[in-house]
Amino acid sequence: MRIQFLLLALFFSVIGIAQNATIYGTILDKEYENEPLPFANVTIKGTKTGTTTDENGKYSLTIKPGSYTLVIEYLGYDTKEIAFTVKANEKKFIGKDETQ
Repeated sequence: MRIQFLLLALFFSVIGIAQNATIYGTILDKEYENEPLPFANVTIKGTKTGTTTDENGKYSLTIKPGSYTLVIEYLGYDTKEIAFTVKANEKKFIGKDETQ
């Protein structure tokens, strides 16, 4: 009985882990020769999921499959929203985005 429970728990753990998607990209400033925007806020609209870009403007987020809106904010710039959809186990590049 214990072994069956353990195998069942492991099975659902693997399924739960495998059902995520990753979005990643680079946030650039088109007005300054595509310079990266370090420490810009990148969030998923309507959730608490988010991150900041690194010193090279790169970011990465792991989310559940579905349709979302990516919100990019940077002090002194207009906020930009990008709608997208991801599937399970997909790695989607949303980047080289030129914040206005």
